[in-house]
Amino acid sequence: MMHEHAGYQPMKVKSSSTLRLFILLAVLLPTQTISGSQAQIPQTDGLARATTVALTARGPDGAALPLSRASLHLDIWGDGKLVSLPIDRNAATLHLDQQWLCSAWNILCQNRQYGPARIILESDGFAPITASVYWPGQKRTGETVAARSAGIYFSPNRDVRIEEGTSQQLDVAFRRIIPRTLQIVDEAGLPAADIRLDSWLFYGATNHTGTIEGEILAKGRTDANGRFSIPDIDGELAIELNRGHYVLKNPDPVSPFRAIIKPENSPPATITLTIHRFKSQVLRLNVANPNGSAAGLTLGGCDTFCSGACCGDLAVTDANGQIRLDNFYAEESDSLYIADKSGNVLWRGSPAILNNSTGVPTITLR
Repeated sequence: MMHEHAGYQPMKVKSSSTLRLFILLAVLLPTQTISGSQAQIPQTDGLARATTVALTARGPDGAALPLSRASLHLDIWGDGKLVSLPIDRNAATLHLDQQWLCSAWNILCQNRQYGPARIILESDGFAPITASVYWPGQKRTGETVAARSAGIYFSPNRDVRIEEGTSQQLDVAFRRIIPRTLQIVDEAGLPAADIRLDSWLFYGATNHTGTIEGEILAKGRTDANGRFSIPDIDGELAIELNRGHYVLKNPDPVSPFRAIIKPENSPPATITLTIHRFKSQVLRLNVANPNGSAAGLTLGGCDTFCSGACCGDLAVTDANGQIRLDNFYAEESDSLYIADKSGNVLWRGSPAILNNSTGVPTITLR
């Protein structure tokens, strides 16, 4: 298989500093809607009284395992911080009270607009475990009423609720690492070779662009059989395709290029994802300019999957005001425009113009 890096050597990735404006807005507003996922981060706090959970690592045989890592990713709109948790050989201590939250990251006490945290536990030779940590007042996935208790959500079969003022001990079962393979196929079931992708240890995507917050685990491309080796994670793993003339058929709601693989009791050795390929067509246009020459004008397009923010040049009219573009992908084009040499937009329209005309369509500028 072709891959640049398939080992588990995480790189910490945080949201861009350009999102600081959104952090300021979170300070001023009582709620903030997360674009893409449409989830809502409520105004919330940690528990008032000291509350702790001792997370003890256990192997498949029930014996205690030494922990090599225990981290908690604290999340607010547009930013995040990875905090190390104290480890005493085979147990990590998680605090769920407001006093600890403020000491771990004081910005949480300044705006109180934060989402669920993500805990990461590792023991050498075993699959890393991740789980969502919910604070009081936050809704779990699929719930309509916010819980008053805090909790640790490992999977649908294990959602542990933690009451205020308690000190609990919780066993966390690790499993041995198994080889995992991702296979990408097209809608005909044929292997999709040379698809570039990244796999991530997923924390969240609470920012206006839905950018992944997490750790890159592997980068590369699928081989001739559409296969790519991925790390074994007992938690949420994000697969993100690099931009190409295709999207995932059943993607995550935030991005058509992303899939979130959920934890399972018996994960399959091979996970299959299906892509939808865009069809290429020849684009031909005639441009008429009543006010002058139609030569040297730029035809540009804006990407469907970028909310109109990703636009670029596609072609230039010839001396007769004609355009021919041999590889045009109408499905991924949200709009077209024609601009002069100074960048002034003279016409804007839909790619549907190609389907509404017989012969070569003509665009008359105003």
